[in-house]
Amino acid sequence: MDLPKNSPATWTKLDAESTRLARILRTLLQILIGLTLLLYLNALATTKPLMVFAAATLLLAVELAAWFLLQRGAVRPASLTLIFGLWASLTLATFVGQMEGNAAWMGLTLVVLIAGLLLGGRAALLMAGLNTLVGFSYLTASLNGLLAEPLLPYSPAGLWFSLSVIFFASGGLIYLSNASVRQALERAATHERSQMEANQQLEAMRASLEAIVAERTRELEKRTAYLQAGIEVSRATASILDTRQLMQTAVDVMREQFDLYYVGLFVVDPSGEWALLQAGTGEAGRQMLARGHRIRVGSGMVGWSVANAQPRLALDVGEDAVRLATPELPETRSEAAIPLRTRGKVLGALTVQSQKPAAFGEMEIAVFQALADQLAIALDNARLFSESQQALKEAQRAYGQISRRAWQEFLRASNVQGMSYRYGEIEARASLSEDAQLSSARRQVIETRRAVQLQVGERPTLLMPIPVRDQVVGVMRFTKDPASQANHPTVWQEDEIELLETICEQLGVALDGARLYQEAQRLAYREQLTGEVTSRIRQTLDIQTVLRTAVEEIQRTLNLPEVMISLASEPELTTLSDEAPLFSQPPEDEPLSTEQTQPTVEG
Repeated sequence: MDLPKNSPATWTKLDAESTRLARILRTLLQILIGLTLLLYLNALATTKPLMVFAAATLLLAVELAAWFLLQRGAVRPASLTLIFGLWASLTLATFVGQMEGNAAWMGLTLVVLIAGLLLGGRAALLMAGLNTLVGFSYLTASLNGLLAEPLLPYSPAGLWFSLSVIFFASGGLIYLSNASVRQALERAATHERSQMEANQQLEAMRASLEAIVAERTRELEKRTAYLQAGIEVSRATASILDTRQLMQTAVDVMREQFDLYYVGLFVVDPSGEWALLQAGTGEAGRQMLARGHRIRVGSGMVGWSVANAQPRLALDVGEDAVRLATPELPETRSEAAIPLRTRGKVLGALTVQSQKPAAFGEMEIAVFQALADQLAIALDNARLFSESQQALKEAQRAYGQISRRAWQEFLRASNVQGMSYRYGEIEARASLSEDAQLSSARRQVIETRRAVQLQVGERPTLLMPIPVRDQVVGVMRFTKDPASQANHPTVWQEDEIELLETICEQLGVALDGARLYQEAQRLAYREQLTGEVTSRIRQTLDIQTVLRTAVEEIQRTLNLPEVMISLASEPELTTLSDEAPLFSQPPEDEPLSTEQTQPTVEG
């Protein structure tokens, strides 16, 4: 896989390659500089030493320039300088000497080797092509007589020396190449081993990550299942307000959703001494409910959980010293007791049991506790709802009795029993004149509080109650005339009944409001008259004047034909004082009886 050019791994790789090439180039320059210095000694054995000195100096200048660049860290420029400098120097030496006996032509082979060693195979092929071009150019110039007199002399000893240098240089280059290849192979092997170790570590890490992912997946699935189970329990108990049904539904749903062996629900009795089983699952739950199973608070896992308001867990029931064995549940291997807590108090506890050892952990206990707290709130809400419903019923019953008596008094004092509309005429009715059929239907409407349909002659008739809260204060009667209903149905339709029922309900509300208003007006008028009479009576302190004012105001206010006030005579007062006092107390020397001083104790 190719690495990005700007990645840290690419930088490391490039730095390592530059360091390797710099090390090879340094060794190569040291060898070439040494061989060039030996070339100066070879010049002494030639007929033209100055020309040999000049050629050696040119080679030495190229080598020193490359050394200078290498010292500056410019590895590639130093390599290019050395390769093309040597090629140019040796090409020049080839043309100014004799190709057949000139060592410079053989030295071009070193350029090919150096290019391949420093710059790679493409550079070696390029230099080989250039050398071929040099040889072809020299051959062409020689055949056409274009070459001048050779400047570099031919000497067998010098040729031998130059070729020996070239041979040793070629051997050294091959040695360096092999060493570089060996180092590359060693680095590749080391890299391969490192890669294999890294792969093994990655494989181990992958296996570990797969195991972790699998474990996390199982935990997530378990949590999801518990969450779904909790939602099912909440949904099952949210809409139930009956306490008994709520408790039994809760334990049944918990057992089914959590795949448990047994679930039981205990509630603390009013004395706070016993936890009573109120709901249990399966046949074991029915048996324990039938025999009135209970656990003393503080005893056993359930009693301990209630007393301490904390959950208690037994991973192995045989090793828990607190747990109490139940004969109806012989297959229990692990158990947890969860308190039912709400509003700072403990209502009871849940017992959840499994046939598997160590079936419950921290996550399960947390889920059970959340469900127990929610169930405790639901139970408390159901209790409060039941109490409020009972109080509401009592209040409605009391208010209904008051309202019923008020309507009875109102109807007794009213001269109008109803109102009728008949063929365009409206009249008040002071009495009822109905036949037996209508009277029977009327009583049925009042007793059942439901509408009644009947046929009075040929006329469809509908009787509908006028409700005021929980009682019927009147009946409305509606009649259709078949003769005037030619294009209309002669029976009562459902939408007509619903409309009339709504009107009757609103009429009941209006009637009750009017009655209450009249009663309020009457009470206000009475209070006003009482205040006026009392105010006039209290305007003087003279007894005769007070009595006269009282007689006058009472007669005027109530329009009475006769009013008389008589004060008690002295003998009557004396007789009254001799009778027993209104508030008597026992003599000082008579002790109170035991019944008066001791409260009655039952139970």
